[in-house]
Amino acid sequence: QKERAEREAAEKAEAERKAKEQKERAEREAAEIAEAERRAKEQKERAERDAAETAEAERKTREQKERAEREAAEKAEAERKAKEQKEKAEAEAAAEAAEKAE
Repeated sequence: QKERAEREAAEKAEAERKAKEQKERAEREAAEIAEAERRAKEQKERAERDAAETAEAERKTREQKERAEREAAEKAEAERKAKEQKEKAEAEAAAEAAEKAE
């Protein structure tokens, strides 16, 4: 009876030790999973932030290009008008000179 009680106590202690190990392993694995999920979430947020920054930079570049093209077109138009005005003034001056020569 004493031996059986000792054996049962030893078996119980062994079962408790195994249960404790199993519980600790499960807790460790749960912590590792939570850490992996936290890292994945951070990585996703960083990727989303980078994508938003890239989109913003592309928008600014596009706006800058459009503004430069618009300004170049306005400059070309102003130069064309100035050339026309100069040619008109020269033609008028030549006509006046021809009239005076007559």
